[in-house]
Amino acid sequence: MWESESESVVGRDYGNGVLSSSKHGIKTDGFELRGQSWYVATDIPSDLLVQIGVVYFHLHKYPLLCRCGKMNRLIYESRDPDLSKIALDDLPGGAEGFELVAKFCYGIAVDLTAANISGLRCAAEYVEMTEDLEEGNLIFKTEAFLSYVVLSSWRDSILVLKSCEKLSPWAENL
Repeated sequence: MWESESESVVGRDYGNGVLSSSKHGIKTDGFELRGQSWYVATDIPSDLLVQIGVVYFHLHKYPLLCRCGKMNRLIYESRDPDLSKIALDDLPGGAEGFELVAKFCYGIAVDLTAANISGLRCAAEYVEMTEDLEEGNLIFKTEAFLSYVVLSSWRDSILVLKSCEKLSPWAENL
């Protein structure tokens, strides 16, 4: 299952809970928060605005389309060929969860913890980050973290369960 005995699901050490994906993407130095808006630090202008509540993410379509089935469908099934704004107000995990999803899509390391894994797992399910789109996509990686790291610790398992309270009914169904 792993590429080598010393590697984890993503080729990184899961012991410290950091994961990233760098197969596709736009070269970036990270994300910048300006007021209520997140911007990708890159020379290429963004072509997609994702709104989650009062928070805006200025992103690029390509990294999201490669990994998110829902984004793919929303953009390509839209009657507007130049769709440049998507509102995802019902995304479980809210803006915090989507920030981690977006960082993963850009290949930026995401720090997984017992406190953020349930929101990230639900957000990944919501935007349909399945193995059909990319091997080792976010649903698979969050499941692996839950199975191999969280479930091996009572303390972490309880923290995950507590964090699920604000994610109902998503967390209950997943």
